[in-house]
Amino acid sequence: MRHHKPYDYPIGPHPCPMWESDFSDLKYKDKWWEVVNWLETNHGDQIILIHPHSINGGYIDHTEYAYWVGDPL
Repeated sequence: MRHHKPYDYPIGPHPCPMWESDFSDLKYKDKWWEVVNWLETNHGDQIILIHPHSINGGYIDHTEYAYWVGDPL
């Protein structure tokens, strides 16, 4: 996975500080549920938004296609 720098302020459509981690290559897409299961087990009090980077645009990716671990924002 590729990890990006954390932000201590809201950025883009995200209403609170955040950091991003993503699959760096589609060849790892079969690891999706392994990663999701790990996050669901180990997220503690963190709220996690998981979304694709689809061809339908950022708004749909962050809303309709969103998968939440923890209470959705």
